[in-house]
Amino acid sequence: MHRLRRGVFLSALVIVLFCAFALLAIRAAVANRKTGSRAGEDFSALRYPYQQLTVREQRLYDALYSGISDFETTIKLPGTFTTAEYERVYLMVLMQEPTLFYVQDVYELADEMHSATIYYSMSQEEAKAMGASLDFAASQIVNRLSSTQSEWQQLLMIHDLIAAGCEYGKTDHSSNAYGCLCEGAAQCEGYAKAFLYVARSAGLQVMCVPGQTDRGTNHVWNVAEIDGAYYNIDVTWDDDDAFNGSVVHCCFAVPDASFHDHTPDTISYIPPICTDSSATYYQKHGYVLSELPQLEAQVQSWMGQQTGAMTEFRWTDQISRSEVQLSLVGMFSERGYRVIMDDDRQVAVILG
Repeated sequence: MHRLRRGVFLSALVIVLFCAFALLAIRAAVANRKTGSRAGEDFSALRYPYQQLTVREQRLYDALYSGISDFETTIKLPGTFTTAEYERVYLMVLMQEPTLFYVQDVYELADEMHSATIYYSMSQEEAKAMGASLDFAASQIVNRLSSTQSEWQQLLMIHDLIAAGCEYGKTDHSSNAYGCLCEGAAQCEGYAKAFLYVARSAGLQVMCVPGQTDRGTNHVWNVAEIDGAYYNIDVTWDDDDAFNGSVVHCCFAVPDASFHDHTPDTISYIPPICTDSSATYYQKHGYVLSELPQLEAQVQSWMGQQTGAMTEFRWTDQISRSEVQLSLVGMFSERGYRVIMDDDRQVAVILG
């Protein structure tokens, strides 16, 4: 039963050998392009969710990824899989492989899965052309990174450039990386997949995390590895219209303790626990208010350090939200500034 649910003899010898090696190099390049890895790299190295699968499930993932990359409409599976097994891995492939943006959100399930029928939203020629545009857009960001930068600095630059080049909106491609990087419009899934794609292209460990917000709406964000620890990153929420076009950093490198309004969906995989709080934007730059009497002097200092018409900082547990808000309103209410408070992350954003 099927259910419809919504990848000179000596000279001649030298020439022959050269051509043979060139052909092997081309084939290797194509193989690396298909697997999304560079020469000599392990496919699983930058794919935390893939690492959580069993060997059998990894073979299924490989078969689906390879088949979809080749635009196969019917993919023979490496064995027989139950509905739950297949669906779990299939959805993981589509969530964690942003280059497969051309697959429809409709798929078939059977009690026993021996093969997979794949539905595409465009022709292979269209997908290749859009894929080239996506590669180019990602390279424009990656090329701005420096080998002298730390992982934290590289991820911060990727976060800021993606947010600056995109706005929240619904289009035909707003749920994938192409909409975010090439069209400049995306929803949360598009932001998250774009961040994943660019970061992975730069050799950084990032994954997409599907789940829900505290309001019960579906949402997608990222978890990234920085110097051996894991952190939550939500580019979508840092690019909110409420910030008047400014990019904030409330949700950059945040621990789970400050991410209660995000609940991951653990059906496909369980994201790593994020416990470290030392890599937040505010901790790294020293934009942390620990004593209320220092607020006015520190805010004035931070306004001189931070560029643009925005100042942001975090307050510690020693100070209450109401105290911070009351002080900021007293300072800025008559000067045309607006104050936004992020209670979950204890961040204040001053817009002027």
